[in-house]
Amino acid sequence: RPGLVLGGQATVEALVALVRLVERALPGARLFRVAGPDPGRTPWSDAILVHADKDPDTRGVDLLAARAGPVGDGGALRDALPDLDALLVLEDDALGRLGIEAAPAVVALAFHGHRTAAAAAVLIPVAGAWEQDGTLVNAAGRIQRLRRAIRPAGEAVPAYVALHRLGALLGADLGCGTPEAATAVLGAAIPGFPAQVGPEGVDLPPDLSGGRP
Repeated sequence: RPGLVLGGQATVEALVALVRLVERALPGARLFRVAGPDPGRTPWSDAILVHADKDPDTRGVDLLAARAGPVGDGGALRDALPDLDALLVLEDDALGRLGIEAAPAVVALAFHGHRTAAAAAVLIPVAGAWEQDGTLVNAAGRIQRLRRAIRPAGEAVPAYVALHRLGALLGADLGCGTPEAATAVLGAAIPGFPAQVGPEGVDLPPDLSGGRP
């Protein structure tokens, strides 16, 4: 039985693709999210500009977790590790956050090095935020569109494209092989999610924010 980690550094499109991968190719897989700062990251914040949560898409994870069925926390992942056949981690240092040096059969989609990437049996390089088109929901509940500024290094692609290709290898069409397709899949997966977001962003609609500011 595999486990999959929803990472707060991934775009909303990539999170949707991961949930689709479970639905269409990995029935019975378990989903997790691991809160807290990565090793070496300070939780320092102020009341003006610096938020304690350094993940750019925590609210995006909230949206998907609310629609994906049971999602275990870090403690649940730690307890489940001995029984998992494999662990796919989407843009998150899950092992580092849990203080675990290694785990069997880790597949990591990552755009920078960390403990989970170092422990991975399979490491899939993916594009960083500035290297792709995509969407984030920041800590203030504001939706922001990313626009690719530079080309990713080597053969790295956005995580939603990498997951689309992985789904194809498993016999499933996730429907998110291009930025345009990924945006369309996002709109279908989260009804009411704004289709048009300008350069300044837009607030998360009240029915999606759960009453949070």
